[in-house]
Amino acid sequence: GCIILADNIARLGEEDGISAYFWGSNIRGVAYLGRVQAARDRVRRQLHS
Repeated sequence: GCIILADNIARLGEEDGISAYFWGSNIRGVAYLGRVQAARDRVRRQLHS
């Protein structure tokens, strides 16, 4: 999974790469991307506190 995600991000950019990992080539919304970004932000806050 990580290799596919990394390849998607390298080819499509961060936002579209993350969305394509979840949706495939037919991206149908940004809710999943928002949840991933929120989780990443929570982890980063914990690392820096």
